[in-house]
Amino acid sequence: MLKTLIFFLFGCSLYFGQISATSISTLDGDGTKVKSSSGQGSGTDPFGIMINQSAKNDLNIYLMPAEVQFTKYTIYDLSGNLKKTQQISPTNSYSIDVSNLAPGNYLIKVEAVSPSAIVTKLFVRI
Repeated sequence: MLKTLIFFLFGCSLYFGQISATSISTLDGDGTKVKSSSGQGSGTDPFGIMINQSAKNDLNIYLMPAEVQFTKYTIYDLSGNLKKTQQISPTNSYSIDVSNLAPGNYLIKVEAVSPSAIVTKLFVRI
């Protein structure tokens, strides 16, 4: 009876572990999720995005290559609540004041104009 229970629990943990690994593999290695302008996820980055929190209240966004520019960003908490959004002049780097955000995990959505794409990335507010 004990062997059966242990085997059942071990088997369930392997099964659920495989589900988790599968769902994680749909994201890029750096935690970035990409959606094209057609609304379909492409699975690959049309450009690179780097997020750096250099000072406690500033979040810096950089897009690579330098020719890629974005015009809007939106920040959500992990519950999906909108925390901040702003339309900006086309640029490939921008500094965001995050002093009004509590420490924790957030998602930032960046809308690029060329190539037309939306990239969502996880960041941690220190």
